[in-house]
Amino acid sequence: MERAELTELLRTWKPPAGLNRAWPREVQLKGTGIFLMVMAFLLVTGGLVLGVWLQSVARRDAERLRLLTHDGAGAQATITRLWQTRDDNDSVHWVAFEFPVSGGIQTRRTKVKNSVWKSLTEGGTAPVRYLPSDPSISYLSGSEPKPMPVWAIWLIGASLAFPGGLLLPLAVRRERKLLSEGRAAPGVVTRLSPTFALGLVRHPEAVCFQ
Repeated sequence: MERAELTELLRTWKPPAGLNRAWPREVQLKGTGIFLMVMAFLLVTGGLVLGVWLQSVARRDAERLRLLTHDGAGAQATITRLWQTRDDNDSVHWVAFEFPVSGGIQTRRTKVKNSVWKSLTEGGTAPVRYLPSDPSISYLSGSEPKPMPVWAIWLIGASLAFPGGLLLPLAVRRERKLLSEGRAAPGVVTRLSPTFALGLVRHPEAVCFQ
């Protein structure tokens, strides 16, 4: 039955208006397509900006660690407070401490690993290393700063830029190519099922069924 219907359809069928001319045909972006292209631009730009910013932060941290290693001084810090906070359902361990420097007291607080946090007690002491020229730059023993590696920085930036730079434009390009260069053909509906069509591109004169 379906073959007979298709044979009859082939005998009488004519292409819809707008799809009966030579290709490539002129097509236009719809609102959704324009939105995705704007999002692609923002994602690529955001990925690059994020990568540059993270690299500057990593360089700053590496320079601080270098200064602390070569020019830093040691002292005994007094632990004044220990507490925890929640971040995305994970515990963040905090310690507040103070240490003498240049006849005064420097007060600091920082995040530490769980193992370091458990080894500390309020009122107890712990070794601290600080930069004499800027005592606010310091770290407790066991919680030395570790600058983010370069590969991780650009991996984070690429994970943001990749969808915008490739995946979104590819989706628009595929629909543009289909509507611009696709050929109309008759067909017989054999089954109906839910589907999803982006509808990113439109032909100004044609109505297309997907």
